[in-house]
Amino acid sequence: MQQDFLRLDNSLILFIEQGTTIRRDVPSDSEYIYIALVESGTCTYTIEGADYVVSAGDILVIIQNQSPVLQQRSEDFCAWTALLSREYVNQLHVPHTYMMFLSLRRDPVLHLSENSWKQLDSCFNLISTTLQHTNNAYKKQTIYYALKTYLFTIAFLAQARNKEPLTHEQELTREQDLTMRFMDLLEENYRTQHSVTFYAEQMHLSVKYVSAIVKASTGKTAMKCIADRLLEQAEKMLRQPFTISEVCYELGFQSPSAFGKFFRTKTGIGPREWRKQNTTTNKV
Repeated sequence: MQQDFLRLDNSLILFIEQGTTIRRDVPSDSEYIYIALVESGTCTYTIEGADYVVSAGDILVIIQNQSPVLQQRSEDFCAWTALLSREYVNQLHVPHTYMMFLSLRRDPVLHLSENSWKQLDSCFNLISTTLQHTNNAYKKQTIYYALKTYLFTIAFLAQARNKEPLTHEQELTREQDLTMRFMDLLEENYRTQHSVTFYAEQMHLSVKYVSAIVKASTGKTAMKCIADRLLEQAEKMLRQPFTISEVCYELGFQSPSAFGKFFRTKTGIGPREWRKQNTTTNKV
């Protein structure tokens, strides 16, 4: 097992490691992007209720707060894995990351050609080697540009898979730009603001228009985006030692009964029963 860490400004920016095990000491409150580049073997994850099998030559990209659950791993499994904080990814300034991550949220597994896999593998090797040289005065800069190259490559592969080319020079449509604005506002405010009206007012648009552009860009209504984000965080917290009341009030619900009704509507069972069914499986 090879394991390296980088911390900038007292915050976890990333970890890079290579080996046969899956990391489990990710901070519970981190906003992250998890990447696994598989060298050999297979591994099965459950993400938002769907199972995904990643095999040698694949890359798995899990967007923040999707709470992946590791179901099984073959004995010969080996992968490069990385955890990037949202803050650090934003600092990389890779164009159109929202559209890339939207594609990967729908299907987080990319099947790579041999050349693409080697390119991504070389980026990880460069970062790992750089981290080992403690006296390297250009460590942060080298890692910055290596990861930027890495994300550009993933963006290209995701777009190629969807046959929706979007070059650096192209501009997002107004609808895509507004959807990105909505998603940013949602991430900042979902714990306290559950109404589309709030987001529409912040964007100086009508509720009807916001709902229409979000639906056109994501395939989901604005209200469903809000509900899904709340549910993702609720499930994440329920896997941790929070009480039901703590989860309820942290996510802006007026009472445990209101939270229970919301949760039951979305999952078919109450939060207490869901916790019993989902806290015995190992997480990433």
